[in-house]
Amino acid sequence: MGTGAITQYVDVAQLALYAFWVFFAILVYYLTVEGKREGFPLEYDQAGRYVGLKASLQCQNQKPLRLSLVVIS
Repeated sequence: MGTGAITQYVDVAQLALYAFWVFFAILVYYLTVEGKREGFPLEYDQAGRYVGLKASLQCQNQKPLRLSLVVIS
């Protein structure tokens, strides 16, 4: 058996890779479950109307940026 070998067929790098894949699968599952939690409506409000992400992030009234010489609105 060489350096890093636990048995004849398993070594430390292989166990580290398996541990990473298990961690990654648990992370994907956790993020999927958290994404479906109640409390953050993604598409519909309480009345059943469609509320897109752009509608919630847009500014209703644009304020002009007044510089000393130029007005940008």
